[in-house]
Amino acid sequence: MLRFIFFLTLLSFTVTGSLAQSEQGLITQTFEALKALYRSTDGGNWNYDEGWDTTAAPMSMEEFNDWWGITVSNGNLERTLESNNLTGSIPPEIGNLVNLERLALESNNLTGSIPPEIGNLVNLEWLTLESNNLTGSIPPEIGNLANFERLYLSYNKLTGSIPPELWSLHNLERLWLESNDLTGSIPPEIGRLANLRQLDLSSNNLTGSIPPELGSLDSLVGLWLSSNHLTGSIPPEIGSLANLEWLWLSRNNLTGSIPPELGNLANLEELSLWGNNLTGSIPPELWSLHNLRVLNLNSNNLTGSIPPEIGNLVNLEYLYLHSNNLTGSIPPEIGSLVNLEWLWLFRNNLTGSIPPEIGNLVNLRLLFLDSNHLTGSIPRSFLKLNLYEFDWSNNDGLCAPPDDEFQSWLDGLVKSVGPTCTFTVSVEESNTEHPTFFTLQGSYPNPFREAVTLQFDLPYSAYVDVEIIDMMGRVVYDLSDVSLSTGWAREIELHSPNLAPGMYLYRLNVDSPEGNSTHTGRFVKIR
Repeated sequence: MLRFIFFLTLLSFTVTGSLAQSEQGLITQTFEALKALYRSTDGGNWNYDEGWDTTAAPMSMEEFNDWWGITVSNGNLERTLESNNLTGSIPPEIGNLVNLERLALESNNLTGSIPPEIGNLVNLEWLTLESNNLTGSIPPEIGNLANFERLYLSYNKLTGSIPPELWSLHNLERLWLESNDLTGSIPPEIGRLANLRQLDLSSNNLTGSIPPELGSLDSLVGLWLSSNHLTGSIPPEIGSLANLEWLWLSRNNLTGSIPPELGNLANLEELSLWGNNLTGSIPPELWSLHNLRVLNLNSNNLTGSIPPEIGNLVNLEYLYLHSNNLTGSIPPEIGSLVNLEWLWLFRNNLTGSIPPEIGNLVNLRLLFLDSNHLTGSIPRSFLKLNLYEFDWSNNDGLCAPPDDEFQSWLDGLVKSVGPTCTFTVSVEESNTEHPTFFTLQGSYPNPFREAVTLQFDLPYSAYVDVEIIDMMGRVVYDLSDVSLSTGWAREIELHSPNLAPGMYLYRLNVDSPEGNSTHTGRFVKIR
């Protein structure tokens, strides 16, 4: 019996000793790997290196938590040293951090290649090395990491093709390889990544066609393949990606028409196909994408008209259809896109006049309609817009109203480019019973010495107040309750207002059964 108890005690001691020895071995291995990283990346010049004592190994794994950027939890290691001025190369000893789950070294100045020893990190889930100066190829050993979920290698100088071993990473959720010098094609085996949610291969030198197997990635939310040398047509299978929110295929050499199947992408928020050689008309199925915020189809060879159904895209914020061969008129239904901020329709073959409904786009900031065949006068409803830039140049007679109010509105823009109409009232307007809009035609004579007359078109009977404001913002003259009936070229003459020479603003406050409105212009008093 005593012999049996002694045996159990000895066994317990042996197991405990083995465990302690194993933990100490792990501590030493981790310490040596971190010390190699510190020395290889000029640790003395890091932005932060608190706690990095590379002279002696700590007594326990938990003590590594005192090292800046290191987190140890349940024996597993995470290292986050982004934006920390790491220079030099990643040492091969990094492969000895067997308990490492996440490695984040992005936004540093790392050079050299990615060590293949990273493939030894069997517990690794995230690898973030983007925004460095890494060169060489992507090591195929990364394909050994069965638990791998996220690989971020964007914004480096990596070359070669994407290693086929990556297509066996069945747990991969995010693959970001943007802005490198990768070559080769996108193979059909990419369709094996069933859990992939984000795929960014943009800004490389990839060639070949877009594999239809991408349509089997049911979990995909974002697909970015822009700025490569991809050819062929857009596979209709992409329309099967029911969870897709971002689709960017711009700046390639894609041909053919836009697949109508893209209209099945009910969750799509951004569609960017610009800078290709796409032909045909815009498929009507796109107008059912009610969640779309960005539609960028510019710089292709698209034909046909802009249909009224475009008004269905009520969440649209940015619409780029410029530099195509679109014909027909601008549909008034565009005025329903109340969230629109940028509207670029220049360099097409659009005809007709500008629909006044565009004046409903209160969030519009940039409006480019130049280089079309548009005619007529810019609608007065534009006075409601808070534009930054507006270009209506190089059309077939499209011009801005010459009156003071409209010209003052144009002067308030950061940039406005286009001609001014040489007429005040069109023949069609003069034959109507009364004006449709209030139009402040201006003042005459301007400059003036003794008296000045304000002229405007009044679409309703109203009481009009006149205020004159100097450059300091002070009201220096006012005239109240001038009663006027509806009609063209109504006038208020101001006789000898007591004003010093200089520039003034005049403001008309119009009170009518239709409501109240304010209109401003400018004149100059001389001696």
